Amino acid sequence: MNRGSLIIYDNDGKIWCYIADAEGVASPHDIPNGIPYILTEYGEQDNKIVKSVDVSTTPHKIITEDIITKPSYEELETRLLEAEGVI
Repeated sequence: MNRGSLIIYDNDGKIWCYIADAEGVASPHDIPNGIPYILTEYGEQDNKIVKSVDVSTTPHKIITEDIITKPSYEELETRLLEAEGVI
C-alpha cells in the first residue's frame, strides 16, 4: 500500500508538520480535527521541497521548490561518449 503525504499548517501558511510518503506496510494518517491540513497523492511531492502553503487561494495550494539533481558519473560518461560519437 502506498500512502501520500500529510501537511499540517497554520493560518499563515507555515508548515508545522510534514509526514512524507510511505510505501509497504503503512498505516493511514490520523487526520487532525480543526487544524488545516493537506493530503497529497503518493509520489506527488517527488523531487520537491515543500516550502509553505498559499492560504490566499481556495483550495489552499502547496508552495514547492524543485530539488536540483546533478547527473551521476555514469550519465555524464554516457553523454560524453554520445557527443564523441562512440555510442
